[in-house]
Amino acid sequence: MFPQSVIERGSFNRTRRTVFGVVALMLGVVLGITGTAKGQPKETQKLDLTKKLELDANIQARSLDLPAQPGEQTLTVEFTSTKGVVSMYVFKQEDAKGDDELLTADPKKALASARAKAGMIKVDVPEKTAVRVIFREANVTTVEVKITNQIAKQPKDAKLKNFEAEMAKLHAELKKIAEEADKQVAELNKQIAEWEKEREKKAPELQKKFDELWKQYKERQKK
Repeated sequence: MFPQSVIERGSFNRTRRTVFGVVALMLGVVLGITGTAKGQPKETQKLDLTKKLELDANIQARSLDLPAQPGEQTLTVEFTSTKGVVSMYVFKQEDAKGDDELLTADPKKALASARAKAGMIKVDVPEKTAVRVIFREANVTTVEVKITNQIAKQPKDAKLKNFEAEMAKLHAELKKIAEEADKQVAELNKQIAEWEKEREKKAPELQKKFDELWKQYKERQKK
């Protein structure tokens, strides 16, 4: 699953950048999954991104550009280089702008970094912050990358809090009504049980009286 826009970019050797510059820009647009027409999402989106990035003498740096999200998130970046160590940096996009800064962005400004053949880092990213994950400073290699995120608990707006408070109040009132109804039903069942007990107690006596009256009625008919 991707956020609204994940763009892959590459920075070329300076002697060949003029030839390949337009191609790099087109590549970024083609690989981007865009949704800017719909605006920024209201909630932080889950991220599960897997990519293979090629580095060589012509393409000396690659990046994965992650769009800003409305809430805080923790990124997990896992990477494996097939043929040697590679440097990995996580920058705020404002600190590593454009293709040139893929190679020149100051490592001291990185939110997190690592240099290894394989590794994993976790980095907290503030809300509304676009991120660039840059791979560079390697020989010819393929870097397999997996980026996921953990979403911080979203703050509730005032309307939602008020709605939840009203629902809690209504729930308490309904619970009180239900408890009172249960109490009344219990009292009614108790009365019914007492009436049934009394009826069973008097039934033989009433049956006896009925039998006597019926007998008298039959005798009168005979006369």
